[in-house]
Amino acid sequence: NIVAMLDHSSALQPYVHEATGLTDGEIAGVLAQADALLFPSFAEGLGLYAGGGAYITAACLTALGARTALAARLPSGPFAQIIARDLALIDTSACEAIPEDQDQQVTVAMVGAEDRAFLTRRSGASLPGAFRPSGSGARHLHVGELTTLLERPDLIEDARRAGMTISADCAWDDDLGSDALELIPLVDLFLPNADE
Repeated sequence: NIVAMLDHSSALQPYVHEATGLTDGEIAGVLAQADALLFPSFAEGLGLYAGGGAYITAACLTALGARTALAARLPSGPFAQIIARDLALIDTSACEAIPEDQDQQVTVAMVGAEDRAFLTRRSGASLPGAFRPSGSGARHLHVGELTTLLERPDLIEDARRAGMTISADCAWDDDLGSDALELIPLVDLFLPNADE
């Protein structure tokens, strides 16, 4: 197993430090200084990255050469430092940090050979309260999940007044109900996957 290999490898010992029983503050300190982290477990391939439909869309469009911006409530504390590298090429001036004394939103992506599932622990609103698409100078608004449109149906009217086109990902949640279905015809492009 990996722990035994780390314990017995003289070549790795100068570079690898094993730590257990750390407090949250000590973990944050290690994360801030680490070049790499290894978490031996039964969940090989575990990583921490920025995610969500809005971020993924912005990252893909940025990779294609488009100018993009993200409006979201982002994690603070050690999570912010970790995802900062993923957000480096995207304009995040419309984002706000979730205060450290509030619960941070976390999503776990469980990926198998043929399927995937996203389990999210939500933490308050998805967008900064003051965000208005019309003030962004953008030509298109992409909404990363239907829940955001339910929280902020004003986004559609505001984007339309600014002459913007609108697309939306589904990010289906069984608790959404029929209110979400009524919003779908109001966007120009709806992007559900086959199961949604």
